[in-house]
Amino acid sequence: DSVIYGGGGLPPSAVAGLVEIDINEDGKTEVSTFCIGCGGDPAGTGADSGSSTGVNKPQVTVSTKRNKTYWYIDGK
Repeated sequence: DSVIYGGGGLPPSAVAGLVEIDINEDGKTEVSTFCIGCGGDPAGTGADSGSSTGVNKPQVTVSTKRNKTYWYIDGK
């Protein structure tokens, strides 16, 4: 995929992470994902869709299935 930003040039490196947001005064929080400089809104409809430093909320799906991987060095 590619995105053309207004102003030209190379955008800064993307930064992604998690942020904890206070939902109410009872101390309830929600963890949300964010990505700065990750291409903006794919549909081009967001406020930051044309900016190289725009912020968007990526849809993250992580499988709960885990596999064990073993590494060893053959000493022959």
